[in-house]
Amino acid sequence: MLFEFTDRPMGDNLAGSNVKLDLKYPEDHIQSIIISSKGFYERDVLELILPHLSENDTFIDIGANIGNHTICVALNTKAQVISFEPSGKSFTQLKNNILLNNLKSSVKPYRLALGSEERADNLMIAPDNYGASSLERYCRFVGGEEGKEKIKVVRLDDVMASHADARVKVI
Repeated sequence: MLFEFTDRPMGDNLAGSNVKLDLKYPEDHIQSIIISSKGFYERDVLELILPHLSENDTFIDIGANIGNHTICVALNTKAQVISFEPSGKSFTQLKNNILLNNLKSSVKPYRLALGSEERADNLMIAPDNYGASSLERYCRFVGGEEGKEKIKVVRLDDVMASHADARVKVI
């Protein structure tokens, strides 16, 4: 479902943002809050982050989910955004949301999880809150094989080697 809203002014964007989001799963906790509030999820957190970012800065969004924080930062600052989301379903929505908001030049998404070493792992998808999904070894909810997804885990330092000019201000 394509969901559109005009967000109130934040950061450098004094006019507010016209936001388009691919919200395919309204039963998901985060997506349902965006729909019911007609605004970004965790707006209070975003309002704390935005003043710390300016042109030539980089924001790293780890566990980007559908791109709530990624899209908000990219629309409301001149910072570059590097996003990590290991889930295939959420990553597809993240990429769609980047394109819907014309942010391809300021956002670099990776379908990866981050950890202390490179390895393959299993992501357990939380059934009603995709943002609460976690690696199988840390999983606190019961899920069957249908909620398990093979993912790649890499070290942040290894990815950032290809972004040597990035001035990371907020992770």
